[in-house]
Amino acid sequence: MKKNKVLIISLVIVVVVALVLVLAITMYKDKKNTKNNMEIINKNYELLKKQVAEYNDIRTKYSELSSVLIMTEYEAKHEEFSDLLNEYNDVIKNIDTYIANIKLRCNTIYPDSEINNICNGYEAMYDKMIDLYVDDVSKYNAFIDEYNEYKNTVLDKIEMIHGNLEEPKKEEVQDAEEGSNLNEVE
Repeated sequence: MKKNKVLIISLVIVVVVALVLVLAITMYKDKKNTKNNMEIINKNYELLKKQVAEYNDIRTKYSELSSVLIMTEYEAKHEEFSDLLNEYNDVIKNIDTYIANIKLRCNTIYPDSEINNICNGYEAMYDKMIDLYVDDVSKYNAFIDEYNEYKNTVLDKIEMIHGNLEEPKKEEVQDAEEGSNLNEVE
């Protein structure tokens, strides 16, 4: 009987020690994972801030370029617009990547208030940037539609001017045949 009690107490101690070890290992892994996620969030946020600065520079250039644009000058500035919009698009893609990395890890509350502030604030900033980007692209596309209409109108007018030659009237042709020499200068 004593041996059974010792055996039961030994098994309980082994089970408790095993549970404590599992709990300690789980807590260690969780703490390590949390620290790793915080470092990833911080790193991506620092990279995001650089992209936001580049975004702001590109947006400023775009605003300056588009504010003085008129239909007759667009063709000369088309390549500059195209390059700038490609840069704009590339920056947005980079921002999307950093935002996705942050969003993936911001599903918990962290022990660091700075990380929590990042997690609480990045979506509003991102939404504002995307709204401005979509607005800029929409305005550009609307301008291109107007420009294409302008070009078509100008081309139509040019064609109409060159295409408005009328056939000479029958009387004028007869007068020319009856006596006046069209090759003589008076």
